[in-house]
Amino acid sequence: MKKIYLWPAQGFGDAICLNALIRNICDEYDLVYLFCSEHFCKSIRWMLRDIKNLNFISVPYPSHNVWEQTIINFINQENLRVYELTEVGKIKSSGGQLDGDSVIKLGIHNDLGQFCRSIPEGSKNFDYSLNALPTEPSNLVLFHHIPKQAIPFYEAYYMMYDLPVDYRFSHFHYERDLETEDYVLRTLNPDDEKYIFVIEDGKHSLGYSICIPENRLPTQYKIIRYNKELNYTDDRFVLFNYYKLLENAEQIHTTETAFFEFMRSMSSPLNTLPSIKKSKVYIHSYVRNYITTKIDKDYNRLLR
Repeated sequence: MKKIYLWPAQGFGDAICLNALIRNICDEYDLVYLFCSEHFCKSIRWMLRDIKNLNFISVPYPSHNVWEQTIINFINQENLRVYELTEVGKIKSSGGQLDGDSVIKLGIHNDLGQFCRSIPEGSKNFDYSLNALPTEPSNLVLFHHIPKQAIPFYEAYYMMYDLPVDYRFSHFHYERDLETEDYVLRTLNPDDEKYIFVIEDGKHSLGYSICIPENRLPTQYKIIRYNKELNYTDDRFVLFNYYKLLENAEQIHTTETAFFEFMRSMSSPLNTLPSIKKSKVYIHSYVRNYITTKIDKDYNRLLR
């Protein structure tokens, strides 16, 4: 039985964006392995735990170079052939599959930048204008303001694999744990007060803090801050079990984090999961900004 290994970007937000793509690949191949950063492996495994033919390989992440070199060493040891996502997309479009044990790079490194210069021939997404795509790889990792004509990377992933852009949302899925969601809500708001939920990242894996200034938050409500350390010590606090806390908040204040990718996924009318009201979500884009798209137009985006 052939083995397919998936090599994504290391971030948790990337894994959430790739949820539907990973599921699609698992439907096409019998045995799939996903490389995961050790920091996020537990949460990614939880999100995809219903996929029976998907296995997880935890990779050390003291630095990006170590993460990458560990995967490269594994590839060399197992003598695996490596494919770019666009290559596999073309094979898929022609009705074929990969031969033998292989690695698929899920839209990382130069493949993402190269794709943004030309849509694969024969793609079902050929109607998308090249004017809407970024032209330089440096535009693909964004922590500053840039023109909004470029396509978000989480849409490009799907175009590279010759899937419709909407597939990222229409096939996003995870199995909810309603009992644990209740536990998280009761634990963090034991007195049933009105509250806002604040999502920031004081210890980002890139080595700096991503925080919302206190004077940009409303004062009339209790403030509950996301503490990702809880997830490291108690499995019940995996990000996805915060859904009811999000649902019951008066407002949600967030930066561009994995948590927002989760909310963006849940807020889409394209899937059958219950949505988070966009009108109560405030994105503090002056702290950290990515390319936006039409699905984001109903959020409250704070630019300064």
